[in-house]
Parts: sequence; structure tokens; C-alpha cells
Amino acid sequence: MPDATAGVHIHHEAPAEALTEPIERRIEYILSTKPKKEQALRLRLMRPISAPAWAEYEKATASALAEYEKATAPAWAEYEKATASALAEYEKATAPAWAEYEKATAPAWAEYWKATASARAEYEKATAPAHRAICPTPDCPWDGQSIFGGAA
Repeated sequence: MPDATAGVHIHHEAPAEALTEPIERRIEYILSTKPKKEQALRLRLMRPISAPAWAEYEKATASALAEYEKATAPAWAEYEKATASALAEYEKATAPAWAEYEKATAPAWAEYWKATASARAEYEKATAPAHRAICPTPDCPWDGQSIFGGAA
């Protein structure tokens, strides 16, 4: 992806996004940290997006993204409020703290996903045509949430 400013499926939970670093760094990360069973799919689906196609994608998804962000903002604020102390503890701790963090935040995440389900569904419905327009892979498994069937 030389000189690309955006790409398709750079991360498994985003259909398209602007690149924040050279794609080679992402490839190295996938090959060094992601499970072997995921690597081929991740690398096969990553593609550059031309500047005109990226502009069209952003134009097509802007309204849906604005509505999604508006609808999810209160749930996100509640999530951050509910998890702030747990997150502070996590950042001070090592691996054992991770289990405590997940335990403490699970109820807040459940509420967040419940509160934002409708907005996510509308956003995914609105962005599906844009994804099809920019993703050249005919058998792409993108389901609106992930290349791994909504769960990673």
C-alpha cells in the first residue's frame, strides 16, 4: 500500500479508516502478535483506498457517523464514569489486574452495548453500501462489526 492515506480492513473492527502510520508497521504487528489462524485473512483483506474513493466513503458515511456518535455519546459518558476508577487501578497493575478490570467493567459494557444497539444497527445499515464500494474482496466476511463475524 505505498503512499495510501486510507485502507480497507486495516483493523478487524473497521471497514475502512485513515492510516495513522505506515502500513508496513501494521503488517509487522499482525505477523508478530496476532494469532496465526487470523493472519492470512487479515492480510488478504487489507487494501489501499484511493484518495477519491476515500473522499466518497467519508461523504457517504458522514451523516450516519454523526448520528451514531450523537446517539452513543451518553452511553459512552456513563461507561467512562462507571469505569474510571477500575481503569486507573488497571493502569497501575500487571496481568492479574486485567481480570479485575474486566469483572468491574462488564456491567458498564453490557449497558453501553444495550443503549447503543439501535444506533449501531442504523450506522451499519447506512455504511454497508459504502463498504461494498471500496472493498474489492468478493468473499469479504465483514458483517458490519468485524471481519471475524462480530467477535474477535
